[in-house]
Amino acid sequence: MDRMLGNRYFLTGKFNEAIPHLEKTLSTHPDEVATLKKLMICYVASENIERALTKLDVLLTHVPEQLFTGKPGNNDCPCPELLEQWTATPPGTLTSLDYLLGMGLLALFCDVGLASRSFTEAKKLAPDMEILDKVLKLCAAQLENK
Repeated sequence: MDRMLGNRYFLTGKFNEAIPHLEKTLSTHPDEVATLKKLMICYVASENIERALTKLDVLLTHVPEQLFTGKPGNNDCPCPELLEQWTATPPGTLTSLDYLLGMGLLALFCDVGLASRSFTEAKKLAPDMEILDKVLKLCAAQLENK
């Protein structure tokens, strides 16, 4: 039931409402890659970049090879729309670093080049952020294979 509700809220852009249902789904299915990706997007859309990064870290630690496989919501992935919104009107409540991290996280699923550029800029602001080294390495490999 939680998976179904979480997916419904996710696909209709009700990201804050989707989070508790997707988290509950993840608590019983901790290795579910699609749910991790959806939660990352929900947290970014909710401007909770720190929580989004925790989901990215789980993906990078346990299933890095699946980071670029499939879109979290298939054809209904909201990332391109969110990227467009954030590019046109950056969320005013985010720091520059969080904005770049959010853009990078959203772009992972539809524009690896943009993700790489965003994470590279974020790395300039937070050179000691280890997760950026991991994700940039994977982005570089993905771009090389294209």
